[in-house]
Amino acid sequence: MADIENNLDKNKGVESKRNKQKKIKTRTILVVIALVIFVIGFYVTYRTNYLETFEIGENYIDIFMQNMKYRLFLIGANFVFVFVVVYITNSLIKKGLKSFFEEEKKEMPKLPNKSLALIISLIISIAIPDLFLEKLILFVNNAWFGISDPIFNMDIGFYMFQAPLINTVLYYLIFMVASLSVYTGIYYIISFNVYFDGIDGQTLKNSTLIKHLLFNVMLITVLIVGIMLLSMQNIVLDRFLNINDTVKTGIIGAGLIESTIKLWGYRVLGVVIIISVAMAIKFFKKSNFKSVIKSLAIVPVYLVGLFIVMIGYKTFFVNGSELDKEKSYITTNIDYTKTAYNLKIEEIDLQNVGTITNEEADLHKEVINNIPVVTHKVALNNLLQTQTSTGYYTYNNAKPFLYKNELSYIAAREINSANTTYNSKADEYTHGFGAVLVSANKTDDNGNAVYISKDFENKDIKEPRIYYGMQTNSIITISDKNEEFDYPKTSSQNATYKYDGEGGIVLKFLDKLAVSINKKSLGMVFSNKDSKILLNRNIIERAKKVMPYLLYDENPYLVISDDGKLYWVIDAYTVSNEYPYSQKTRILHEGNMQEINYIRNSAKVIINAYDGETTFYITDKTDPIIMVYNNMYKTLFKEQSEIPKDIEKYFTYPEFLYKIQSKMLTMYHDVSADVLYRANDIWQIASYSNTITTTAKAEMSPIYTMVKTTDSNENKLGLVLTYNLYEKESLNAYLVGIVENRK
Repeated sequence: MADIENNLDKNKGVESKRNKQKKIKTRTILVVIALVIFVIGFYVTYRTNYLETFEIGENYIDIFMQNMKYRLFLIGANFVFVFVVVYITNSLIKKGLKSFFEEEKKEMPKLPNKSLALIISLIISIAIPDLFLEKLILFVNNAWFGISDPIFNMDIGFYMFQAPLINTVLYYLIFMVASLSVYTGIYYIISFNVYFDGIDGQTLKNSTLIKHLLFNVMLITVLIVGIMLLSMQNIVLDRFLNINDTVKTGIIGAGLIESTIKLWGYRVLGVVIIISVAMAIKFFKKSNFKSVIKSLAIVPVYLVGLFIVMIGYKTFFVNGSELDKEKSYITTNIDYTKTAYNLKIEEIDLQNVGTITNEEADLHKEVINNIPVVTHKVALNNLLQTQTSTGYYTYNNAKPFLYKNELSYIAAREINSANTTYNSKADEYTHGFGAVLVSANKTDDNGNAVYISKDFENKDIKEPRIYYGMQTNSIITISDKNEEFDYPKTSSQNATYKYDGEGGIVLKFLDKLAVSINKKSLGMVFSNKDSKILLNRNIIERAKKVMPYLLYDENPYLVISDDGKLYWVIDAYTVSNEYPYSQKTRILHEGNMQEINYIRNSAKVIINAYDGETTFYITDKTDPIIMVYNNMYKTLFKEQSEIPKDIEKYFTYPEFLYKIQSKMLTMYHDVSADVLYRANDIWQIASYSNTITTTAKAEMSPIYTMVKTTDSNENKLGLVLTYNLYEKESLNAYLVGIVENRK
């Protein structure tokens, strides 16, 4: 009998050992699978991004590698941090559960500590870099603005480059501590339900779990207080005053109350919160829940008291002479807003001198003859209705263009491959052809737009093919075996072409596979091994691939160089929402609303429409943000003086920037603090009735036209917009935006 029992015990031991080995083997397999998936995913992403950058220009590989170093640093640092904290958390969980198993006299199972820490670290490390990358780059390579805010005497560079990263790190730490607390709770709950029938309440109260969670609560409290104290710097980005217009527009910045009572009140609040939570934890450990509630109630009581003090101070001390008390702060708001939006506007008073004379008409003949009677929207609509009958082409926009001193609109004739198969997009319908020129100041007898050039042959365009544009969104393969559609000769006959430009790269099979997986298209894997593949043909996406931290104008324009080549010009902006005392506005970009209070048109990107050659030029060295990028990416930007003159002469003031600045000028023209406070010189953009039968009005859009300003004898292409005084109908002012001094 004893032998049988010994054999049974021995068999149980063997079986238990096998089960342990099986579990270890399963965990090992899962970890290996996770590592393999991570490595494959990383390789596919890395290799595709490398090849796309290389295809744009070998000179941009340095930029790619710099970004990759920052990304790898973030991945590595985050992996180590998460692994350590998860491992420590798992160790504490194991220690906490041990007492329960000992009390129940059960064998404690082996917890997959390292495996869980590894997998969790990998998942979070992959997801986190994009949250930090741009902020880290700006933080490490920060520049100073040379302007300090009047409250904290901090250079604006702190708000723009340093505070955002610090704030993000604090929020990330709160997220991690909170997530680990939830993770710990779930781990305990699962263990209790799997291994125990019930848990003694007193044992649970005295366990490591409660101590662990209470420590996390205190840690989160300290981090929240850190965020709150840092956010006190952001009182310079809050609304402190409503001006006396009909909608009570809020003025951004810190006023008298914010810079005194609120500032010190919230600093004290941080100490109050820490003391309150510490006391609550102390009483919780003693099961004195009434005292816990009293301790936590200290915070709302303090806030109510602070609010009463602020209201009383405003009522009895500020309101009676609000303008006098807040005047210096309003002046700061005006100055900083003008600087942030680059509103260096020269206001000139013009006198009404009566009807224009014949002599004046002759003197300004070029300007008058180039007054547009056709808008760019009308020109584009006309193109879409009359120039797409073959179904081959589409037109994305019509931009102003001075063609032989005549104001016109130029529209790229891009290939329409929306409804074609993959093979047709990749091999046959590969490129657009030339451009259509529409007169801006002429119409035919029926009121339709007049075409200056609409045929496929234009002597000024020597290389008309558009392989890189706004509608060229597909990857194409170029092979000697394939003949591409070039343009229609007749209704039944098409010209063909074979690409021989510098664009594109030849990929080996593994590279094709990596790109195909990344782009979710396996078609190119089976292309001819010697085929040249053209990637990133959408010009905005092409620019983003090299430099993703700029905001790119959604309406690039096409120009014709003196040697007959087609080039795209993209205006690039630096934007921020962190400029102290600057008024905020909302912009629509790529379908999303975005709030900003700083913008500069600091760079331009010029892309050859045929071979995709992409060149970045820095155009405003007074912008500290662009200088940070310029200092970091040494090979990215060329000097403004290097822009080809035959392309630069076609530069126009970007409508996107003009609209933002014109909106800000309704309040921030030549205005003083007292005038702004009383709101008795607020402008509005002129409006017009858009139908005959209704009184509904639409706000006017800026118009490109030829202008000659009072301080210049040169005719220039510029934007014009008119203003009325707020809720008045009479013309009050007009704004002219022109490219001057190459800006």
